[in-house]
Amino acid sequence: MPIAKRLIIICFITFISAYSNAQQCHQIQVNGGSSWFPFFYRGGYQEYGIIGDIVIEASKRLKIQPIIIDPTPWKRTLLMLKHGSIDVIAGAIKTQERASEFQFSDTLITTQLRIIVRKGKEFAFKSIKDLKGREGLKIRGHSLGTAHDDYAHKKLIIKEVHNISSVLKMLIANRADYGIYEIQGAQHTIKRLNFSKQLTILKHVLSEEPLFVIFSKNSKCSGKANRFFKTFNDMKKDGSIQRIQERYLQVSNAVAGIENE
Repeated sequence: MPIAKRLIIICFITFISAYSNAQQCHQIQVNGGSSWFPFFYRGGYQEYGIIGDIVIEASKRLKIQPIIIDPTPWKRTLLMLKHGSIDVIAGAIKTQERASEFQFSDTLITTQLRIIVRKGKEFAFKSIKDLKGREGLKIRGHSLGTAHDDYAHKKLIIKEVHNISSVLKMLIANRADYGIYEIQGAQHTIKRLNFSKQLTILKHVLSEEPLFVIFSKNSKCSGKANRFFKTFNDMKKDGSIQRIQERYLQVSNAVAGIENE
């Protein structure tokens, strides 16, 4: 068989397979960062955070049932998406590696990565280079953004832990000099764990990071990604995303319904 004809047949089979999978997608498996308030978390009042609710609303519009699966560690969540065990991660920072592995929506919202320290142990901080020579903490698998991941890997001493509560508790125990986390989640967890007298957040921003919804390239529902991405953009235009975001920014710790870890 001529090579050209063989390639045409392969492309046709691939297209039919992708089309068939897309047609069979009646529900999507969704996960995200564990207790990543306010972007993705499992609250006590059917709340799933800003990006979680965006995905749920888009699913309703597309008549696809969203299934929020049990929480898993962040690094494992990324592996599950890569291998197609889940369809969607509701909220992630884009890196070069992830861009090659997953399908990314347009930017939904932005956040700030900030530096957390013990009170009385503040230091001058204006750029990531000011962290050199100090011991830091971050959540396992979390990105510091494309601009900083390479520098952090080569130049910084950063231990990875399971969750933000572990970061904060290790700072209080003098087991590190600083932690890196998203500003709203850091403020929320510091208050929830009653650490406000012991910890503070440095004023200077490490980075401004856009957040995305990402789809697997290998799951049964991978072919629905573009329809979801279009729906997200429609939700931006009609104000739905803005209303979801405003509602969560008004949620208090008590209403959020997250139990202490």
